[in-house]
Amino acid sequence: MGFRFQNLNPMYRSYLSRLSSPKNPHPNPVIVQSLNPHFHIYSPPLFSDNPNYSIPRRWHFGHSHDHHDHHHNITKEGEKIFRLGLGADIGLATTKALTGYLSGSTAIIADAAHSISDVVLSGVALWSFKAAKAPKDEEHPYGHGKFETLGALGISCMLLATAGGIAWHALDLLIALLDNKKSWGKAGQWTDESKCMASPCRCNFICSCTYWGCVLELVDAAIPAEQLEPINQTILQVEGVKGCHRLRGRRAGSNLYLDVHIVVDPFSSISAAHGIGENVRHQIHKSHPEVTEVFIHIDPAYVEFSPDVMDQKESLKRIMEQKSNISAREEDVEAIVCGTFSSKFPEKFVVERITRHMLRGKLLLEVEVGMPPDIMICDAMEAAKEAEKEILNAASNIVHVNVQLRLGRPIPEFRYI
Repeated sequence: MGFRFQNLNPMYRSYLSRLSSPKNPHPNPVIVQSLNPHFHIYSPPLFSDNPNYSIPRRWHFGHSHDHHDHHHNITKEGEKIFRLGLGADIGLATTKALTGYLSGSTAIIADAAHSISDVVLSGVALWSFKAAKAPKDEEHPYGHGKFETLGALGISCMLLATAGGIAWHALDLLIALLDNKKSWGKAGQWTDESKCMASPCRCNFICSCTYWGCVLELVDAAIPAEQLEPINQTILQVEGVKGCHRLRGRRAGSNLYLDVHIVVDPFSSISAAHGIGENVRHQIHKSHPEVTEVFIHIDPAYVEFSPDVMDQKESLKRIMEQKSNISAREEDVEAIVCGTFSSKFPEKFVVERITRHMLRGKLLLEVEVGMPPDIMICDAMEAAKEAEKEILNAASNIVHVNVQLRLGRPIPEFRYI
């Protein structure tokens, strides 16, 4: 039972964990062991100047709109680089083909064939890059990033086929060389053909690496932990975050998608916890531009109930054992609380707001009640204590009740749009 004043949260003070002591470290670093009573959680203003208190529903997963211009500039720069590369490949292939034809070198002709294939592949790369940067639509709500991976996979397959053809042609030349009985010019021809074999071997190695990387992206392989560690540190530095776990990521071309669970104060309001999540999202996009989208799940910090919480329940243990072990469902809590006050104290209290806190399967209740202006404070306190006992006696999974006697103006009702 307590009085509601501005910036005063009796539930927050009552349920701080004793695990914050250095003598009792928690073995699991992921789970937050305690809450700092001096910690001030960021809470955006609940109400605007609008008398209707309109609260727009905001569901915006992924990057914010202020990142649009940045990604647009990156797309233009990347397309420019691809076009320059395509022009360079055309010039290089033409030069190699002319040189190989004039000199009669099979190795240079093989390199020319490789460069000609690069011209085609550069066109494929340019197309896949532009397709991957297309905006999201109804058929592709997660974007088109996999088109870039598919383009790279197709390029690696075509390069492997080209390298195989060059190797096969070089092998035919080597077999013909072994059948040649003339000894003059063998040394020069062996050197020429060995160079011809080296080119497809290098090409095969590079293509195999590219192919395997594309396959990993297409099957949504996990991002290595060492690449996620800087992002993990960024999350932990955001004010209000008590911890994070289950950080995972996947790539779609040059895009990186993340999922993470962050841990916040279990007694924070939904709006405050949402604000912390948005701060985490903004900080990740600011510090790690390669991240395209972040999906954040908010978990309450695990706390150990303080002695005064459990003592309140232990005082009624004998009464509870005599009754059936009835657990209140979440939807039944309001009926239990309102029924208790309406039947026991119909003239003293009016239930205005019930706040539920679910911790480890147990319910902790904050009940804000209004009272007549002529009632004595001491009488109200005694009645509130009796009401707390009645509510605790109603269900076994309610472990603490905090009745708050409202002295100021009530919190107004909201209108959702």
